[in-house]
Amino acid sequence: MMLGLDTVLGMRTLGILLCGFLLGVGCDSDEASESESEEESVGQDVDPSEDPDSHPADVILSGAMGPMALIGAAVAIPNFVEMQYRSKRSEIPSNINAIKTSLYAYDAEFDGYVSEPNFYPDSHPGKSLRDFPDGSSFDTLGWKPDGQVRGSYKIVTRGYRDFVVYGISDIDGDGERATFTATKTVNVRMMTPPDVY
Repeated sequence: MMLGLDTVLGMRTLGILLCGFLLGVGCDSDEASESESEEESVGQDVDPSEDPDSHPADVILSGAMGPMALIGAAVAIPNFVEMQYRSKRSEIPSNINAIKTSLYAYDAEFDGYVSEPNFYPDSHPGKSLRDFPDGSSFDTLGWKPDGQVRGSYKIVTRGYRDFVVYGISDIDGDGERATFTATKTVNVRMMTPPDVY
């Protein structure tokens, strides 16, 4: 795609204005020489139509840059934080699927399921990563997560032929837990609203 000279000059001006607004300083060494030449021309009558660098659109654009940058930041920052929370919360369904696969393998070999009635490693997940120590029914099952976890997990058996795997998290530390479940026949489902992390 070819850009016209006016578009390129406008983009350059936009970049300089944005950098100047955000940093509070000039972004181009040409600005220093331009400001010096402007100081020399103070007191002289200069026709703006004769100045090739003067564009009415630049004045309008420079006035709009401040509010546009603030609005952009106000929208982008919360979305970025939510994206991080969703990314960290994605551990829960992934681990539940792995536990479910391990339960199938255990059933194929031993004709039954393992139960872990208490959330493990503890029932109070939070913002920080935690170790997943040995000493639970997950060891019998042969499942252990790769590294530390943010969520907590438990397995409840339903009779002899079914199970429910639970996973909870509180990634944002607000005290409201995100809850996921899966059964032998139902894939992982989120039981809480999508904005609960």
